Amino acid sequence: MILIDRSDTGTGNFDIEYNYNSIRWEAGDVSGGVGGLGGSSTAVMGYAVNGTIRQWPGSLVAGAFLDGGPYSLVAIPGGPASNTVAGRYIFAVRGGVPDVPGATPDLAFRANQQQLTADGRTLASFNNVPSNSWFNPVAGTSADYIARSGLFTTATLGNDSEQVFSLIYNNVLVSLAAGASYTFPGQGVSSFRLLGDPGTINLAFGNNAASFDVVVATPEPGTILAGSVALLLAVFAQRRRKNKKYCLTELCGH
Repeated sequence: MILIDRSDTGTGNFDIEYNYNSIRWEAGDVSGGVGGLGGSSTAVMGYAVNGTIRQWPGSLVAGAFLDGGPYSLVAIPGGPASNTVAGRYIFAVRGGVPDVPGATPDLAFRANQQQLTADGRTLASFNNVPSNSWFNPVAGTSADYIARSGLFTTATLGNDSEQVFSLIYNNVLVSLAAGASYTFPGQGVSSFRLLGDPGTINLAFGNNAASFDVVVATPEPGTILAGSVALLLAVFAQRRRKNKKYCLTELCGH
């Protein structure tokens, strides 16, 4: 852990910085670990400032922080968007109050894991993240949001663009400007598609926390317009088929 003087931003201000290169051990024998793994009290990452305690998602979960684990600390950067070093986590304390991860677009959560799908898209996984938080998925021309636990109840787009975005769920098409919010009907939906890249997105869930995947497509520039037009025409056609059950895509959430 490194404490960095940030009196340039105000008297008494500082940053907390953690740097992780490799994690292969998480619990000692006293905590029930076997060979440094498992146990009743595994690793915790976070901090306590003036009575405020923050624990990073994955704390106290056996195997979570290990290399290749679902919350691997060496896989991504953490803290402000300006930090791009994988394995480095920066938390600012200003006026005695620590930053809350995910509380603002600049502090947006980044995916715990990323991998390529068989068709060349990028799958970004967010695990056990708190509701009403900002997220920073991989940039792309369209993204499918698929819940693995919980339901999406509200989506709020980042305010980094002047374009109009299309949000699609259960054969419903909604046009949203940057910075706009949309509340899904009922108890929420298990999936939705977003055409366009708002940079960051705030998501609320039906529970206090949820896990979800974002499958991001980055097609060739010449296919973007054609694909978007075809999708919008399909939605329009569905609206005219009121007497027939029809599923626009595989994203037919509940």
